[in-house]
Amino acid sequence: MGRLVFWGLVLAGWGPGALAQVANDNIENRRILKLNETITSSTVGCTVQRSCVDERLTGQCIQYHNDQWFEFTPPAAGRYFVNVGGQRCRDVRGVQLVVLTGQPCQPATYRVLSCTSLGTQDDVFVAVELQAGQPYLLDVDGYLQDFCTFTLQVSGRAVGMPAVPPLPAPAGALPATSRVVQVAWALPDSLAGAPGCRVLRREQHAFRSTERRRVPVARNSYGGHPAAYAVADTLPGPGLYCTRWWPMLRSTGLRRPRC
Repeated sequence: MGRLVFWGLVLAGWGPGALAQVANDNIENRRILKLNETITSSTVGCTVQRSCVDERLTGQCIQYHNDQWFEFTPPAAGRYFVNVGGQRCRDVRGVQLVVLTGQPCQPATYRVLSCTSLGTQDDVFVAVELQAGQPYLLDVDGYLQDFCTFTLQVSGRAVGMPAVPPLPAPAGALPATSRVVQVAWALPDSLAGAPGCRVLRREQHAFRSTERRRVPVARNSYGGHPAAYAVADTLPGPGLYCTRWWPMLRSTGLRRPRC
């Protein structure tokens, strides 16, 4: 899926607008999603049906504050991608996503397939393995009470970047005494056919990541692909940064997250 590198560098009107509460604030009014359909929604004004959720099922992943419900039934078994994009939020945090099975508003029957706290307003995707004809519930919540408008789609094609955990506390970052840092990664043989890799960086308080480099996959003198790559990046100033990479595909510009 690409590697994450966290850097800690030490050197000497939010406005989605006034939106009404969505009808699918309550699980009985959950919105039915069709394959490849892109919908737009908002967490503004949403509440939580406490009898319909159980935070013990998701551990530290999520705290419910202003959630809303969706349902999707796959036409065929296989890997699907829940694409979250177009986020415009009051804070940096973005939305949270839980994908689960079970009877609506009966937490004792729930089985959580995926729980993701984005911590960013990047366009991201979450990969899930689904069974044909099985209804799945999707619960979207504003991360730590963040108010967001967003788009949501379930598709056979990933859009955006793989969802990753939020930036860690500064104690978990790699210290950097220079503004110039090295980003290094190894490309497995299974991805040697990719034309290149994208390198992105996000500062802790930034809404979105920015692309820093596109590194082509090179061939050595024997015609093979070197496994190790490295690029230098210059940090703009003090802060906590997340640097990540992932390989591209010629057809879509994005590698499905199997590495």
